[in-house]
Amino acid sequence: MSLKTNKEILKKERKNVRIDKLSESQIIPLKIDFMFTQIFNDENYDFVLYQLLSDVLSIKKEVFIGNIRYLNRDLKNSNKKNMLNKVDLLIKHKMFNEDGNEEEEYINVEINTSNSMLRRNKVYSNKIGSFSLDVGDNTYDNIDRLVQVNFDFFDTNKLRLVSISQMKDQDNIIDTGWDDIFYTISVNFALNPWYNLIDEREKKVANWCILMNTNDLEIFKRKAEEIMGKDDAEKLIYRVEELSCDKENIALFTKLSNEEMAFNTRLAEAERDAKKRYKDGVEEGIEQGSKENALANAKNAIGLGLDNETISKITGLSVEEIEKTRKC
Repeated sequence: MSLKTNKEILKKERKNVRIDKLSESQIIPLKIDFMFTQIFNDENYDFVLYQLLSDVLSIKKEVFIGNIRYLNRDLKNSNKKNMLNKVDLLIKHKMFNEDGNEEEEYINVEINTSNSMLRRNKVYSNKIGSFSLDVGDNTYDNIDRLVQVNFDFFDTNKLRLVSISQMKDQDNIIDTGWDDIFYTISVNFALNPWYNLIDEREKKVANWCILMNTNDLEIFKRKAEEIMGKDDAEKLIYRVEELSCDKENIALFTKLSNEEMAFNTRLAEAERDAKKRYKDGVEEGIEQGSKENALANAKNAIGLGLDNETISKITGLSVEEIEKTRKC
Protein backbone atom coordinates (compact mmCIF):
# COMPACT_ATOMS: atom_id res chain seq x y z
CA MET A 1 0.00 0.00 0.00
CA SER A 2 1.46 3.37 -0.99
CA LEU A 3 2.02 6.25 1.39
CA LYS A 4 -0.48 8.30 -0.62
CA THR A 5 -3.15 5.59 -0.18
CA ASN A 6 -2.36 5.41 3.54
CA LYS A 7 -2.83 9.16 3.83
CA GLU A 8 -6.22 8.97 2.08
CA ILE A 9 -7.36 6.26 4.52
CA LEU A 10 -5.95 8.30 7.39
CA LYS A 11 -7.92 11.34 6.25
CA LYS A 12 -11.16 9.33 6.20
CA GLU A 13 -10.45 7.90 9.66
CA ARG A 14 -9.80 11.41 10.95
CA LYS A 15 -13.30 12.45 9.85
CA ASN A 16 -14.84 9.64 11.90
CA VAL A 17 -13.21 10.74 15.17
CA ARG A 18 -15.78 12.07 17.63
CA ILE A 19 -16.07 15.59 19.02
CA ASP A 20 -12.67 15.45 20.74
CA LYS A 21 -10.85 15.03 17.42
CA LEU A 22 -8.07 17.33 16.29
CA SER A 23 -8.49 19.52 13.25
CA GLU A 24 -6.82 18.41 10.02
CA SER A 25 -4.10 21.02 10.52
CA GLN A 26 -3.24 19.78 14.04
CA ILE A 27 -1.13 16.99 15.52
CA ILE A 28 -0.41 15.89 19.07
CA PRO A 29 2.99 17.45 19.93
CA LEU A 30 5.99 15.18 20.37
CA LYS A 31 6.69 16.80 23.74
CA ILE A 32 3.80 14.74 25.14
CA ASP A 33 5.38 11.68 26.77
CA PHE A 34 3.25 9.02 25.11
CA MET A 35 3.87 10.56 21.67
CA PHE A 36 7.62 10.85 22.25
CA THR A 37 7.95 7.25 23.40
CA GLN A 38 5.88 5.85 20.53
CA ILE A 39 8.26 7.46 18.05
CA PHE A 40 11.66 7.25 19.71
CA ASN A 41 11.24 3.81 21.31
CA ASP A 42 10.22 2.24 18.01
CA GLU A 43 13.14 0.77 16.06
CA ASN A 44 11.09 1.16 12.87
CA TYR A 45 11.79 4.87 13.27
CA ASP A 46 15.38 4.55 14.47
CA PHE A 47 16.47 7.02 11.78
CA VAL A 48 14.71 9.74 13.81
CA LEU A 49 16.58 8.72 16.96
CA TYR A 50 19.92 8.63 15.12
CA GLN A 51 19.36 12.17 13.85
CA LEU A 52 18.31 13.48 17.26
CA LEU A 53 21.38 12.04 19.00
CA SER A 54 23.65 13.25 16.23
CA ASP A 55 22.36 16.83 16.43
CA VAL A 56 22.27 17.09 20.23
CA LEU A 57 25.52 15.28 21.01
CA SER A 58 27.28 16.69 17.92
CA ILE A 59 28.40 13.23 16.79
CA LYS A 60 28.19 11.80 13.26
CA LYS A 61 24.95 9.92 12.75
CA GLU A 62 26.78 6.87 11.39
CA VAL A 63 28.30 6.27 14.86
CA PHE A 64 24.85 5.24 16.16
CA ILE A 65 23.61 3.16 13.23
CA GLY A 66 23.50 -0.50 14.25
CA ASN A 67 25.12 0.26 17.62
CA ILE A 68 22.03 1.01 19.69
CA ARG A 69 20.02 -1.33 21.89
CA TYR A 70 16.65 -0.24 23.32
CA LEU A 71 16.35 -0.91 27.06
CA ASN A 72 12.80 0.18 27.83
CA ARG A 73 10.83 -1.27 24.94
CA ASP A 74 7.93 -2.04 27.27
CA LEU A 75 6.97 1.62 27.19
CA LYS A 76 5.34 1.52 23.78
CA ASN A 77 3.50 -1.72 24.55
CA SER A 78 2.10 -0.79 27.96
CA ASN A 79 -0.88 1.41 28.67
CA LYS A 80 -0.05 4.90 27.42
CA LYS A 81 -1.10 6.41 30.73
CA ASN A 82 1.70 4.49 32.44
CA MET A 83 4.23 6.12 30.15
CA LEU A 84 3.78 9.35 32.07
CA ASN A 85 5.56 7.80 35.05
CA LYS A 86 8.43 6.10 33.25
CA VAL A 87 11.70 6.88 31.54
CA ASP A 88 11.06 8.52 28.16
CA LEU A 89 13.98 6.95 26.32
CA LEU A 90 16.81 4.73 27.54
CA ILE A 91 19.24 3.01 25.19
CA LYS A 92 22.62 1.28 25.38
CA HIS A 93 25.15 2.59 22.89
CA LYS A 94 28.17 0.58 21.80
CA MET A 95 31.09 2.74 20.72
CA PHE A 96 34.87 2.86 20.38
CA ASN A 97 37.17 5.21 22.31
CA GLU A 98 40.20 7.09 21.02
CA ASP A 99 42.39 4.02 21.63
CA GLY A 100 40.13 1.87 19.49
CA ASN A 101 38.78 -0.06 22.47
CA GLU A 102 35.08 -0.92 22.58
CA GLU A 103 33.01 0.87 25.24
CA GLU A 104 29.33 1.10 26.14
CA GLU A 105 27.24 3.91 27.57
CA TYR A 106 23.67 4.55 28.60
CA ILE A 107 21.92 7.38 26.79
CA ASN A 108 18.80 8.64 28.55
CA VAL A 109 16.62 11.28 26.87
CA GLU A 110 13.87 12.93 28.92
CA ILE A 111 11.11 15.38 28.00
CA ASN A 112 10.36 17.72 30.91
CA THR A 113 7.25 19.87 30.51
CA SER A 114 7.01 20.82 34.20
CA ASN A 115 9.26 21.12 37.24
CA SER A 116 7.64 18.05 38.76
CA MET A 117 8.63 16.00 35.70
CA LEU A 118 12.17 17.35 35.96
CA ARG A 119 12.38 16.18 39.56
CA ARG A 120 11.00 12.79 38.50
CA ASN A 121 13.58 12.46 35.75
CA LYS A 122 16.45 13.44 38.04
CA VAL A 123 15.49 10.47 40.21
CA TYR A 124 15.50 8.22 37.16
CA SER A 125 18.91 9.47 36.01
CA ASN A 126 20.32 8.72 39.47
CA LYS A 127 18.82 5.23 39.37
CA ILE A 128 20.25 4.63 35.92
CA GLY A 129 23.65 5.89 37.02
CA SER A 130 23.63 3.59 40.05
CA PHE A 131 22.29 0.66 37.97
CA SER A 132 19.31 0.31 40.33
CA LEU A 133 16.67 0.93 37.67
CA ASP A 134 15.08 -2.23 36.29
CA VAL A 135 15.60 -1.87 32.55
CA GLY A 136 15.38 -5.53 31.62
CA ASP A 137 19.14 -5.75 31.33
CA ASN A 138 21.45 -7.21 33.96
CA THR A 139 24.78 -6.64 32.21
CA TYR A 140 26.13 -3.50 33.88
CA ASP A 141 29.82 -4.30 34.11
CA ASN A 142 30.75 -2.86 30.71
CA ILE A 143 28.77 0.38 31.00
CA ASP A 144 31.28 3.22 31.12
CA ARG A 145 29.06 6.27 31.54
CA LEU A 146 25.61 7.82 31.43
CA VAL A 147 24.67 10.50 28.92
CA GLN A 148 21.58 12.36 30.11
CA VAL A 149 19.67 14.67 27.72
CA ASN A 150 16.91 16.81 29.23
CA PHE A 151 14.56 18.80 27.02
CA ASP A 152 13.14 21.34 29.51
CA PHE A 153 9.92 22.99 28.29
CA PHE A 154 9.75 25.60 31.06
CA ASP A 155 11.78 28.58 32.26
CA THR A 156 15.17 27.65 33.69
CA ASN A 157 18.12 29.57 35.07
CA LYS A 158 20.38 28.45 32.22
CA LEU A 159 22.10 31.04 30.03
CA ARG A 160 22.06 29.17 26.71
CA LEU A 161 19.94 26.78 24.69
CA VAL A 162 22.33 23.85 25.10
CA SER A 163 24.09 23.57 28.47
CA ILE A 164 26.59 20.75 29.04
CA SER A 165 27.51 19.66 32.57
CA GLN A 166 30.04 17.21 33.93
CA MET A 167 31.38 16.43 37.38
CA LYS A 168 34.64 18.36 37.94
CA ASP A 169 36.88 19.17 40.88
CA GLN A 170 37.94 22.62 42.11
CA ASP A 171 40.68 22.75 39.46
CA ASN A 172 38.15 22.20 36.66
CA ILE A 173 39.41 18.66 36.03
CA ILE A 174 36.86 15.95 35.20
CA ASP A 175 36.43 13.68 38.20
CA THR A 176 38.03 10.31 37.47
CA GLY A 177 35.48 7.51 37.46
CA TRP A 178 32.59 9.95 37.15
CA ASP A 179 32.58 11.07 33.54
CA ASP A 180 28.78 11.07 33.14
CA ILE A 181 27.68 14.00 31.01
CA PHE A 182 24.42 15.97 31.12
CA TYR A 183 22.87 18.02 28.32
CA THR A 184 20.15 20.49 29.29
CA ILE A 185 18.08 21.87 26.41
CA SER A 186 16.22 25.03 27.52
CA VAL A 187 13.49 24.78 24.90
CA ASN A 188 11.98 28.23 25.52
CA PHE A 189 15.20 29.79 24.20
CA ALA A 190 14.50 28.20 20.82
CA LEU A 191 10.86 29.33 20.86
CA ASN A 192 11.64 33.01 21.54
CA PRO A 193 13.08 35.32 18.84
CA TRP A 194 15.24 37.28 21.30
CA TYR A 195 17.71 34.41 21.78
CA ASN A 196 20.67 34.33 19.39
CA LEU A 197 21.73 30.78 18.50
CA ILE A 198 25.46 30.64 19.18
CA ASP A 199 26.67 27.78 16.96
CA GLU A 200 25.69 25.13 14.43
CA ARG A 201 24.69 22.65 17.16
CA GLU A 202 22.23 25.13 18.67
CA LYS A 203 20.70 25.81 15.24
CA LYS A 204 20.05 22.09 14.80
CA VAL A 205 18.76 21.65 18.36
CA ALA A 206 16.47 24.69 17.96
CA ASN A 207 14.77 22.94 15.02
CA TRP A 208 14.18 19.88 17.23
CA CYS A 209 12.68 22.08 19.96
CA ILE A 210 10.23 23.62 17.52
CA LEU A 211 9.43 20.20 16.03
CA MET A 212 8.66 18.71 19.46
CA ASN A 213 6.65 21.70 20.67
CA THR A 214 4.39 22.41 17.71
CA ASN A 215 0.87 21.08 17.21
CA ASP A 216 0.71 22.69 13.75
CA LEU A 217 1.10 20.09 11.00
CA GLU A 218 2.58 22.50 8.45
CA ILE A 219 5.25 23.75 10.87
CA PHE A 220 6.02 20.14 11.78
CA LYS A 221 6.43 19.19 8.12
CA ARG A 222 8.73 22.12 7.42
CA LYS A 223 10.97 21.48 10.41
CA ALA A 224 11.08 17.72 9.83
CA GLU A 225 12.36 18.28 6.29
CA GLU A 226 14.97 20.76 7.54
CA ILE A 227 16.19 18.26 10.14
CA MET A 228 16.31 14.96 8.25
CA GLY A 229 15.57 15.53 4.59
CA LYS A 230 12.39 14.95 2.60
CA ASP A 231 12.31 11.13 2.47
CA ASP A 232 12.83 10.46 6.20
CA ALA A 233 10.62 13.43 7.08
CA GLU A 234 7.74 11.97 5.06
CA LYS A 235 7.93 8.70 7.03
CA LEU A 236 7.96 10.56 10.34
CA ILE A 237 5.10 12.86 9.31
CA TYR A 238 2.96 9.90 8.31
CA ARG A 239 3.57 8.20 11.68
CA VAL A 240 2.81 11.35 13.69
CA GLU A 241 -0.41 11.90 11.71
CA GLU A 242 -1.35 8.27 12.34
CA LEU A 243 -0.74 8.61 16.10
CA SER A 244 -2.66 11.89 16.14
CA CYS A 245 -5.71 10.06 14.74
CA ASP A 246 -5.58 7.29 17.33
CA LYS A 247 -8.66 7.64 19.56
CA GLU A 248 -6.81 6.55 22.69
CA ASN A 249 -4.08 9.12 22.01
CA ILE A 250 -6.62 11.86 21.38
CA ALA A 251 -8.57 11.03 24.53
CA LEU A 252 -5.43 11.06 26.68
CA PHE A 253 -4.11 14.23 25.06
CA THR A 254 -7.48 15.96 25.50
CA LYS A 255 -7.56 14.89 29.14
CA LEU A 256 -4.04 16.19 29.73
CA SER A 257 -4.83 19.45 27.93
CA ASN A 258 -7.99 19.95 29.99
CA GLU A 259 -6.09 19.21 33.21
CA GLU A 260 -3.39 21.67 32.20
CA MET A 261 -5.98 24.34 31.37
CA ALA A 262 -7.78 23.69 34.64
CA PHE A 263 -4.48 23.91 36.53
CA ASN A 264 -3.56 27.14 34.74
CA THR A 265 -7.00 28.53 35.52
CA ARG A 266 -6.66 27.65 39.20
CA LEU A 267 -3.18 29.13 39.21
CA ALA A 268 -4.41 32.35 37.59
CA GLU A 269 -7.28 32.57 40.07
CA ALA A 270 -4.91 32.00 42.99
CA GLU A 271 -2.58 34.72 41.71
CA ARG A 272 -5.51 37.08 41.19
CA ASP A 273 -6.83 36.40 44.71
CA ALA A 274 -3.37 36.88 46.17
CA LYS A 275 -3.00 40.21 44.37
CA LYS A 276 -6.46 41.29 45.54
CA ARG A 277 -5.65 40.35 49.13
CA TYR A 278 -2.40 42.26 48.88
CA LYS A 279 -4.14 45.31 47.40
CA ASP A 280 -6.90 45.20 50.01
CA GLY A 281 -4.29 44.84 52.72
CA VAL A 282 -2.35 47.83 51.44
CA GLU A 283 -5.49 49.94 51.15
CA GLU A 284 -6.59 48.86 54.60
CA GLY A 285 -3.17 49.73 55.95
CA ILE A 286 -3.27 53.14 54.31
CA GLU A 287 -6.75 53.74 55.67
CA GLN A 288 -5.70 52.64 59.15
CA GLY A 289 -2.60 54.81 58.97
CA SER A 290 -4.64 57.83 57.89
CA LYS A 291 -7.05 57.34 60.79
CA GLU A 292 -4.20 57.16 63.29
CA ASN A 293 -2.67 60.34 61.87
CA ALA A 294 -6.04 62.10 62.08
CA LEU A 295 -6.46 61.13 65.75
CA ALA A 296 -2.93 62.31 66.54
CA ASN A 297 -3.64 65.64 64.84
CA ALA A 298 -6.92 65.91 66.73
CA LYS A 299 -5.09 65.48 70.05
CA ASN A 300 -2.68 68.24 69.11
CA ALA A 301 -5.55 70.52 68.10
CA ILE A 302 -7.34 69.83 71.39
CA GLY A 303 -4.15 70.77 73.21
CA LEU A 304 -4.18 74.07 71.34
CA GLY A 305 -7.70 74.75 72.60
CA LEU A 306 -9.53 74.50 69.29
CA ASP A 307 -13.25 73.66 69.27
CA ASN A 308 -14.70 70.42 67.93
CA GLU A 309 -16.11 71.94 64.71
CA THR A 310 -12.75 73.42 63.74
CA ILE A 311 -10.89 70.22 64.57
CA SER A 312 -13.39 68.25 62.48
CA LYS A 313 -12.73 70.44 59.46
CA ILE A 314 -8.95 70.05 59.89
CA THR A 315 -8.81 66.27 60.47
CA GLY A 316 -11.91 64.94 58.75
CA LEU A 317 -13.00 63.23 61.98
CA SER A 318 -16.60 63.42 63.19
CA VAL A 319 -17.54 65.55 66.22
CA GLU A 320 -18.35 62.33 68.10
CA GLU A 321 -14.85 60.93 67.42
CA ILE A 322 -13.23 64.17 68.54
CA GLU A 323 -15.33 64.27 71.70
CA LYS A 324 -14.33 60.68 72.41
CA THR A 325 -10.67 61.65 71.93
CA ARG A 326 -11.04 64.50 74.46
CA LYS A 327 -12.17 62.03 77.09
CA CYS A 328 -9.24 59.64 76.53
